[in-house]
Amino acid sequence: MLLADGTRIQPDAVIAATGYRRGLEGLVGHLGVLDEGGIPLVTGGNEHLSAPGLFFNGYRSELSGQLRLMRPDARAIARAARRQRKRAAGIRNIG
Repeated sequence: MLLADGTRIQPDAVIAATGYRRGLEGLVGHLGVLDEGGIPLVTGGNEHLSAPGLFFNGYRSELSGQLRLMRPDARAIARAARRQRKRAAGIRNIG
């Protein structure tokens, strides 16, 4: 990952809390993971094919509200990220 000051880092995870307004276009719009309204095409523990390892929480809208959905989505994201880490560790251990 390249930071604005030119520093390169390799974090295990990045969490971007965008607040009340989405504002995702500048952050991930170039990845093709947003619809024309700037809403993520996939949420929860699902990944978009063009951006594996990128997860979104809090963007589903249903009549019951987003807050009720955020907890199960967060758990799904944690499970998916854990599976991904295990796969990555297995690949590193093979070599």
